[in-house]
Amino acid sequence: MQPSMPRKRIQLAVELERFLASSTFQRIWQWLEAMNESVQGLSVTQGLVGAEVPVVVERVCALLGQLEGWVDEVPPLSGEQNRFGNRAFRTWYDKMSSEVPAMVVEVLSAAGEPEAWVAAELAAYLAGSFGDRTRIDYGTGHEASFLLFMYGLHVRGYVEGAPARRQLVLRVLPRYLRVTRKLQLTYLLEPAGSHGVWGLDDYSFLPFLFGSSQLCGAERTLPPGIVRDRDTVQRLAPEYLYLDAIHFILQMKRGPFSEHSPMLYDISALESWRKVNTGMLRMYRAEVWSKLPVIQHTLFGKLVPYPEEGDEGSGAREQ
Repeated sequence: MQPSMPRKRIQLAVELERFLASSTFQRIWQWLEAMNESVQGLSVTQGLVGAEVPVVVERVCALLGQLEGWVDEVPPLSGEQNRFGNRAFRTWYDKMSSEVPAMVVEVLSAAGEPEAWVAAELAAYLAGSFGDRTRIDYGTGHEASFLLFMYGLHVRGYVEGAPARRQLVLRVLPRYLRVTRKLQLTYLLEPAGSHGVWGLDDYSFLPFLFGSSQLCGAERTLPPGIVRDRDTVQRLAPEYLYLDAIHFILQMKRGPFSEHSPMLYDISALESWRKVNTGMLRMYRAEVWSKLPVIQHTLFGKLVPYPEEGDEGSGAREQ
């Protein structure tokens, strides 16, 4: 018997409001805050040096490496290189979506035979995190699907405790971003739900959130204004997710930083990374999780249950 698949449950504003007020969302948000705190003040090297790598983390990274390699096997269609939405993306997407279920089973089997429904739900979140096949676009809603994939690993106990959370932020997330950025560059994915020049970023949010936490306490040598120094950004991009995201933007966009990324430029005037990080948390909730056009695509099942009537946020149960 095939396990039931998670499905979309949010179509109306009132349904989104119910989700945001629920214990389900409280648990997700408390876990997100714990992820944020786990890397506070730590470069990638500091956060990972000497740390034991959970075998599931190793296998997730290997899986993402395979997906990245498939991009090289599916070159963009000629004649479509100069506009958004190269249709070769659909070929890559079809291969990814057909292979991911078995790949997730293999990942989870490192910790014993996985329950079929767990593997199926995690595969659905992972497959939904690389863009939309029809629209050939990618945005923060797809990134949120990957966040829920990682959250599902936490819920089922595959990654527990602060050291494992650091592995997710500093090892797994960068590996995922490598795949999505390669997809963006190769197939010219349209930014999904972009605010244009007045948005934080066309495609992503999490590297700015977690990356600003990494830089908390570094103001004497790396104040927020350091993002305006291209050489420093390039040199330190491998160590800090925030600077890595800025570096990618500078590779993608031409012209003065203040013109193509005015919000990030304005943020660089703040005096502390803690203020940046607090603002990022607030903005992530308001501009991603509270936006119906983004969250209406979220899948709900057993790992992330949609709240029933009367669920008014009883608090977190998973730690």
